Amino acid sequence: MNREIAASGPNRWKWDRGGKNISIIATPKILDDFDEDVFTQSAAVRDTPGVDDLIITPDAHSGFFCAVGSVAVSNDTLMPGAVGVDMSCGMRLMKTRLTISDVSAPELLRLVREIDQRVPSGFHERSEPP
Repeated sequence: MNREIAASGPNRWKWDRGGKNISIIATPKILDDFDEDVFTQSAAVRDTPGVDDLIITPDAHSGFFCAVGSVAVSNDTLMPGAVGVDMSCGMRLMKTRLTISDVSAPELLRLVREIDQRVPSGFHERSEPP
């Protein structure tokens, strides 16, 4: 696949696709290490009607329909195939009022362990792939 990817800032890249560009957040090494399916799947999702933008994040890897670790931006389209099909693989963000200085290392470790116990993830949650 022919790709014109140019730096747009520190660890930021733009893949020029003739009006349907894709943003990439990655170090040069991570960008070089993405497998071809990340780009193929990202291009297919970006070309889906209703997708206004697509961002490839540093942990991207090929999925069933779209690259896991990509973010499809849409103002009016819901894409259920873009989430939940990769055995709970993905990232989540929760905004709090806490700062890093508010949480000690032992508290952070306890929080991570608690989340790990309460949030289902991994293949062991199912007997077969979805």
